[in-house]
Amino acid sequence: MINLHSVDMWQQLSVIIDAMIAAVLGSLIGWERDRAGKSAGPRTMALVGSASAAIVAIGAVLDAASNYGDPTRALHAIITGIGFLGAGLIFTDKHSTGIQGVTT
Repeated sequence: MINLHSVDMWQQLSVIIDAMIAAVLGSLIGWERDRAGKSAGPRTMALVGSASAAIVAIGAVLDAASNYGDPTRALHAIITGIGFLGAGLIFTDKHSTGIQGVTT
């Protein structure tokens, strides 16, 4: 069983900082895509980046705290999730009157 009380404040702060940096960098990528007129703008890229960074960082912290598990499984889950987002981008048509974007 994982003892979450063994995770100190600095580890928690590092997870939050990693997620915030990833959100800023992701929103910059989304801003560039938005300027090019493509799908998945700043909000989508910020959410994907921050969630991915948080999942990987939490997996690493829990692995260090519990000495069991496999933090690379989080990477596999993230890659699968981004693949589903990519499929949503492929099937989205901006000229229709229905759903127009990934974050809709």
